[in-house]
Amino acid sequence: IQQTQETVFISYRRSVGSYLTRAVYYNLKYHGYDVFMDVESINSGMFDTSILNAIEERKHFLIICTPGTFDRINEPGDWLRREIEHALKHNRNIVPIKTPDFDFDDTTRQLLKGKVKELARYTPVDVSHNYFEAAMDRLRTRFLKPTIADYTDEEPGATFGDLPYYLEDFTAEALYEYGWDEPYEAIPVFSEVIHRKPEFADAYFSRGFHRKNESDLTGALKDLKRYLDITRGAPRTNWTSKAEELIREIEQKLGQK
Repeated sequence: IQQTQETVFISYRRSVGSYLTRAVYYNLKYHGYDVFMDVESINSGMFDTSILNAIEERKHFLIICTPGTFDRINEPGDWLRREIEHALKHNRNIVPIKTPDFDFDDTTRQLLKGKVKELARYTPVDVSHNYFEAAMDRLRTRFLKPTIADYTDEEPGATFGDLPYYLEDFTAEALYEYGWDEPYEAIPVFSEVIHRKPEFADAYFSRGFHRKNESDLTGALKDLKRYLDITRGAPRTNWTSKAEELIREIEQKLGQK
């Protein structure tokens, strides 16, 4: 799927977030962003397929957070939950947009179960009526920037977007360990490790392993081969054999010889 920086999906609870969602939608459209909002962007076809495809096709995922947004999130088939889980699965750049009367307090956190509980760890953008334009400017300039997943080791001069605030002070080695502990953030985190230390061989293996699990076979193949290139001449390890095994498996799936 082709992705560009200026693509945004807005997720919201229609019963409590429609007005703010429309304001965000039209502001971003005015500033040149390709924005998906369900009532504005779906013409025909299957609703669920259109929504999930739109999330995959857009780099940024905004979730509008107002009082009541998560009250029904644990009901069977809740679409807001499905959207958030899909964005997490596909490593979108997730940005909560919250009003002054909403907070990720203990009551809200108790509603966020399973994969969705990760949402409370993302840095939100506070949007109020009186300072809406200032908040949107902050959103566009600080949060809707190219993310670390957009770049590879072939672009060492690239400017990366901000890491989540709780990772900013991590060393490359600490980030590497974090990537294995948090699989939903693994690919962008390992990308940042590689950006900081281009010869960090294990980070290539790890990113390749997770890319394969996300069905990014071309990216996985590239990373695993890079791992073998860097470690060529060093003593063989279990990861050497595993990388060779995964490469054979991927090449077979891709029909390469």
